[in-house]
Amino acid sequence: DDLPELNARIEQELLKLTIELPGDPPPPSLALYEQEFLATAKPGWMSYLQAKVLEQHGRLVVIELSSYRFTGGAHGIPGRAYLNYDRDKGRLLSLDDLLLPDEQVAFWQQAELAHQAWLKTNGLDQDLDYQAEWPFVRTANVALLRGSVMLKYEVGRIAPYSSGHPDLRIPYARLNGILKPIYFPSPR
Repeated sequence: DDLPELNARIEQELLKLTIELPGDPPPPSLALYEQEFLATAKPGWMSYLQAKVLEQHGRLVVIELSSYRFTGGAHGIPGRAYLNYDRDKGRLLSLDDLLLPDEQVAFWQQAELAHQAWLKTNGLDQDLDYQAEWPFVRTANVALLRGSVMLKYEVGRIAPYSSGHPDLRIPYARLNGILKPIYFPSPR
């Protein structure tokens, strides 16, 4: 209740998860989205949106946004997004806010190493066809969790739909000199 700007941003980001086709604008509000969806939905269609606090540690609150839309076809479309909120600064953080100056390249190098580890864990590190079809790409979904920095991917982005929402984990120890020290979790 005491953070209207954060609530507005959460609504904005949830509305982005309702977009059917790339390039479509999001609905103007959750209330209008609900009205329009219910007015046009066919039997069996469904839409689910949720925002929840995933973790709180130090000065950070990590918010997970989830969605699921089914409007016909073989399967529905799940969505995920993450917001990192700095309580001390009273605002949401972008990746640039989290990193030391000029460390974007180093961060994405660590993310690529995490992707290689993910491929190995899933027995795909020697499958060159798979890697050609599902290469590493960057994502805006970065969450500063207590145990590691997580990069969460949309379904079908770096792996087939059947893989769900893959996530890559970067241990904080590999982010020394890259991530601003104030965003490292404090020891318990």
